Amino acid sequence: MKFQWSGILFVVLGIIVIALSSLLPFCPKLEDMEMTCHLSQFADKITGIVILGLGIASFVFPQKIVRGFIALEVFVASVLVSLFPTVILGTCGHVHMRCHAIAAPVLLLTGVIFALISLVVAIVLLRGARNESKHD
Repeated sequence: MKFQWSGILFVVLGIIVIALSSLLPFCPKLEDMEMTCHLSQFADKITGIVILGLGIASFVFPQKIVRGFIALEVFVASVLVSLFPTVILGTCGHVHMRCHAIAAPVLLLTGVIFALISLVVAIVLLRGARNESKHD
């Protein structure tokens, strides 16, 4: 079995997203009210779990083409990491709230960087798969 560098990378990226969404400052969940930043935190945590699961799935499938498409799925999930706290769900409206001033920009930047990384991985794997099929 070949070394699955993409699987290890995606597992690490998933763990980072889970850790950031757990450790960054978000408003606490109140008994009678659920803040939008709390929903963003939850959505990013679930997306991190999905990325982690896709990384584990990369170990199961040794074919480059399958791992390339897994990388594209990680790309989409990484874009969602950026969009949940900034566009889709948002954070608290006040710009001085910690979730708005710290957590949202960090997750935006993290998602963009991870999306670029996974897109490069997808291109490398899919080009490699295409080159292998030409030589067969």
